[in-house]
Amino acid sequence: GVLWGRRELIEKLDAPKLHPAEDAAPERLETGTLSHEGIVGAGAAVDFLASLAEGGRAYPRRDRLLRTSEELHARGDALLDQLWRGLGVMTGVTRYGPPPGSPRTPTVSPHGSPPTPNNGLSSGVDMALAKIGNFDDWIDLFKVWQTDIGLEAKELKDYKFEVKLGELEVPEIEFGHYAGQRKWPTVMHIPDQRIRDALQTLIVVQGDTEFASVEQQRALLQNAPSDYDLLSIYRIMAEEMRHGWQMSYLLVTHFGDEGKREAEKLLQRRADEHQRLLGSFNEAVENWLDFFAYTQFIDRDGKYQLQMLSTSGFAPLSRSMKPMLKEESYHLGTGNSGLLRVIKAGRIPGDITQRYLNKWVSTAFDLFGADQSSSAHWAYVWGLKGRFDERTNAQPADQHRLNEAARELYRQEVQGLIDRLNQYVPDDQPRLMIPDIRFNRRIGEHKGKMFTTSGEPIDDRAKYLAYVASVTPTAEDRARLHDIFKESDWIQARKVGDLN
Repeated sequence: GVLWGRRELIEKLDAPKLHPAEDAAPERLETGTLSHEGIVGAGAAVDFLASLAEGGRAYPRRDRLLRTSEELHARGDALLDQLWRGLGVMTGVTRYGPPPGSPRTPTVSPHGSPPTPNNGLSSGVDMALAKIGNFDDWIDLFKVWQTDIGLEAKELKDYKFEVKLGELEVPEIEFGHYAGQRKWPTVMHIPDQRIRDALQTLIVVQGDTEFASVEQQRALLQNAPSDYDLLSIYRIMAEEMRHGWQMSYLLVTHFGDEGKREAEKLLQRRADEHQRLLGSFNEAVENWLDFFAYTQFIDRDGKYQLQMLSTSGFAPLSRSMKPMLKEESYHLGTGNSGLLRVIKAGRIPGDITQRYLNKWVSTAFDLFGADQSSSAHWAYVWGLKGRFDERTNAQPADQHRLNEAARELYRQEVQGLIDRLNQYVPDDQPRLMIPDIRFNRRIGEHKGKMFTTSGEPIDDRAKYLAYVASVTPTAEDRARLHDIFKESDWIQARKVGDLN
């Protein structure tokens, strides 16, 4: 506290004090031993604050303190403005009090609605503010995320989410600098912080794709073409959630506080708000032709990523991949069989199907990452992520073109799939094709370059943008599909008993 008084009055007061205390005002009012450490600390704090001002000791200390105060106020106002605007776009948040620019302190006090009986959290807003201490806390956030994005179906709520760890197929690190050593059972066994950081990033990215795909597909639950397809998408979404669950378990269990924060973020980003880490997972999946192309091409990229991680030198990640790959195979089969059923039915024009292929194959190429990637190079050197054919390819890895090699294997596989689909395209219809690897790329050496789906260059930017819009799904395509989907004969029928 602070006591103010006129000096002449203070000197007249009968102030009981210790003999060593000063008898002059204002020290004579100190009735005990002075807080010498506090005096020294306060002086040091004043000097420190003065040192923050621009100009150094060229100005008197009082002026420097004033400058520091002004700079701190400006910084606080800027941060408050950023927070205020961010809260303003969050669904379910109401802001009270003076807005930025008004006389106020740059602090806010959040208040959530009452907790629910099931998990103690009431909404996505509470989830965004929550912090987790263990995996059980993360599970509570997961349940809120399910509700927040509208996953109320019994088939999804009743699914048994669990961590699945297979046996290590190869107990030693299979490639890179540490090849031949035992695979690391915990993060603490990893000898370098850079390796631990890179490993965490790989797990975060993989987990992000799993939850994103569920957000992308959720609207299709309302208009499945058959019970067979509805049960198929239920299964796919449940297994994608389990894959995200698995990656979150690794983050929470092995990576300390930073891993827990990253596991929270997996549930806070939203695909429909373009917040997911990879571009393909912010794209809209608007209809069932979208879905079949997505599971055929994007989930097929997922197969490649999981296979490459299955050779990881981090044992818990390597052990996670075999169960995930087994489940992922059903997703790929759904996409492949779905497109085949569409083509056999013959109701959707081939040019519309081609435009959906152009949309998803081009962005799937991007998922393999940048060309001559240093991240892929170090992930290989450190034994974290191998080649797709690591266990069967006896040739030394080209460590500077790892992404390119995986992308080419993927392209060849997709070409084979398209060739088989073309066997069912009527003779009077154009054959389906995969777009040129340079078409509509947003990552790598072809980023921003202008090529047609057949690989011909375009030299005018406006013409190129118009061309891309014409060879990817259009508003007319979506309207045409909307009418086609009203009938049941647009896709070859399957029965629930056909499910594997």
